[in-house]
Amino acid sequence: MDNIRRFETVNDYSVFNKNETLHPLVGVIDLLKADSRKASNMYFGFYTVFLKQVDCGNLRYGRHTYDY
Repeated sequence: MDNIRRFETVNDYSVFNKNETLHPLVGVIDLLKADSRKASNMYFGFYTVFLKQVDCGNLRYGRHTYDY
């Protein structure tokens, strides 16, 4: 089975992306600060919203991919 990156808190995801956590329940991540990475399976123990300005590839959720 593939390794799954687990993020239980907003701080876990902020640290992974080299961003400061300003609030324990809400975070905005600047991916320009993060290291480049390959696609991987991720688990979020909190709600997430991804906003994309450019076509940088598809997001996979479950067994489907999304490009918007």
